Amino acid sequence: MTLKELRKRCGLTREQTAKAAGLSYQAIAMYEQGRREPKVEIMKRLAEVFHVEICDIVQCFGGEASLSTEGCLEKISTRIKQLFYTHNGS
Repeated sequence: MTLKELRKRCGLTREQTAKAAGLSYQAIAMYEQGRREPKVEIMKRLAEVFHVEICDIVQCFGGEASLSTEGCLEKISTRIKQLFYTHNGS
C-alpha cells in the first residue's frame, strides 16, 4: 500500500494529514510522489496520524508486507542503516 492509499483509506486530505503530523502540505505531497523519504521520526508521526504501526509506514516506502514484530524491527533497522549510509556517503 502506498502512503497516498493509506491516507485515503483513513479519509484524510493531504492538508489534514500535514496538519495532524505537524508537516507541510508540500512534504506530504513529496512523500506520496516518492520524491522524498521521511526520516524515522516523521514515519512515527505518520503512523500515529493513520493509527497504524510504523511497519505499515515503512512498507509504504519499500518495506515488506505482513511482517511479524521481529521482522518489522529488523526491516526498520535495515532501512535506517540504508538511509544513514546514503545520507552520509559511507
